Amino acid sequence: MLGGHGIGKTLIKASLAAAVMGGSTYAVMLQIESLVSGSGFVSWALTAGVSGLIGLAVYLGLCALLRVRELSLVRISIARVLRGDRA
Repeated sequence: MLGGHGIGKTLIKASLAAAVMGGSTYAVMLQIESLVSGSGFVSWALTAGVSGLIGLAVYLGLCALLRVRELSLVRISIARVLRGDRA
């Protein structure tokens, strides 16, 4: 039914990017936890926020390198929202 639409390629590329993102996010989280003392909200927010942002950057960067087509659709949609287009 969906043959010829490249879904298999996209799935493989996105899965690879997600696996690398997960590993890098976990590694960064461990590094931050070893540097930040305490178990309060601020240390949790710092750990989650920084590792999450780095994970997002790794994922988007890998999707761009692997030329995941759907990434361009996201980029176009964000540009439209920022410009205030309604279409």
